[in-house]
This record gives sequence, C-alpha cells and structure tokens, in this order.
Amino acid sequence: MSGVERHDSGALTQLAVQALPSYARTIVEAPEGEFIVDSVARRRGESLPHHTIHSPTLRRLRELGLVVTVERRRTANHHWYRVLRVPPHVRARAKEIVDDRRRRSKCGCGHTGIRNLGDGQYTCCNDDCDVRVSREEVER
Repeated sequence: MSGVERHDSGALTQLAVQALPSYARTIVEAPEGEFIVDSVARRRGESLPHHTIHSPTLRRLRELGLVVTVERRRTANHHWYRVLRVPPHVRARAKEIVDDRRRRSKCGCGHTGIRNLGDGQYTCCNDDCDVRVSREEVER
C-alpha cells in the first residue's frame, strides 16, 4: 500500500540511537501493536487504541524509524490517517532506557527526573508524586 514505511530491520541508525533516550518514555507509553494518534479517526469509529503524541514529536519519531506507519486509512468522509506501531526492537531498547532510569532514580520512587525546589530540597518530576529528597541524598 502506498505511504507504507519500512524500518523493521532491527538496526537503528546512529541518529536514532542518539535520539532514543529523549523519546524513550513516549515510546514505552505507546500501545503494544497497532495504534492511531488521529482523534478524528477515533471519533469516526476506528477501534484501534489511541495514543496522544504531539505532531512534531510524531514526525521526528517517524523520520528516525522509532515509530512506523503500518498503513494509511481513510474515514467515510475521506479523512486520511495513519495506523502506526513501535517496532519490537525499538520498544525493547526504549524499555531498557526507562527501566535503567527508574533504577537510578534519586528520589527512590521509581520515577525519572528530579526538580530543584531551590531550598536544598528536590522533588520528583512526576506531578502526581510528592516525594522530596535533600541535596545530600541527591549527591549520593
């Protein structure tokens, strides 16, 4: 089918390898198998899982082969959308990156990243988490 992209060889370009840590969480959060990001298609009855990825991010993920187009489909009113998926080798590598970040979490909560509160205290970057740690704990 036209518009189909193929990046399934299992090999990532050097550029994709370098960019993957920046997008690892987005990739891991994407549904397993095929999914869509198009809200019009979802409203028109597409039954595949929907995942929100901002357009510039999605465009970059597709350029790098970190997300691939399985096919292009059309709604009854001729609105085109893409059916996407994350190749298994990409998902596996992204999961390794996210898991490694969680293991090395300075907050001990398993989330990644900390925010400096400016008073010698740090907090988890996950807005749903209220874990706080001191500068001494972060520097260990």
